[in-house]
Amino acid sequence: NLISQAAQMNTGPLPNDVINNIDPLITILLVPIFNKLFYPLLRKLKINFHSISRITVGFYMVSFGMAWTAFVQAKIYQTNPNFDFSIQSNNLSAAWQIPSYCFSALSHIFASISALEYAYVNAPSNMKSVVTSVYFITHAISSALGFVLLPVTVDPKLTWMYTALACVAFIAGTLFFLCFRRRCVSVHVETVDVPDSIEEQTEQRIACARSISIVED
Repeated sequence: NLISQAAQMNTGPLPNDVINNIDPLITILLVPIFNKLFYPLLRKLKINFHSISRITVGFYMVSFGMAWTAFVQAKIYQTNPNFDFSIQSNNLSAAWQIPSYCFSALSHIFASISALEYAYVNAPSNMKSVVTSVYFITHAISSALGFVLLPVTVDPKLTWMYTALACVAFIAGTLFFLCFRRRCVSVHVETVDVPDSIEEQTEQRIACARSISIVED
């Protein structure tokens, strides 16, 4: 993982386990930006960036993050003074890990939050807590898969492991979109005509009332 990778890098006066806090910090900073600026801008531009697309982008963010992590691991193996896959620190700054944490934070915003939202909104009213619980089971499954990968999380196999994870995430994201892209159409049909302002809502209600009165007459 990235904590053990940071142990092979130059972290300066900081311990390697502190670097892991970059992920939640970036997430905390980006969530308000996405909610207040990015998503409203897309709605203003009439771009329907629905949950299925956001989850797919989240898969791709994971893929890009793992690809970058594999690149950083390869640089660690090529950097002095330790070329023999030693766990000692090399002369490579831990700042190289920042893009990995950025991609990880973006994947949480796009995939995790959107998936939880989609599961909650589409669940029946009497099963929302059950469906939400089932969603969180996926986190337990991912932790279990981490134990399965322990035999290959050793030097010098780390580069290939990160590369394989990048490929799997990319393929999974593509398959996910291909399987559920029809849901994008239904979501688009349900949301494309929703008015953006109170004035538009009022105008639609007045028009609807007039049409009803005409029919009654």
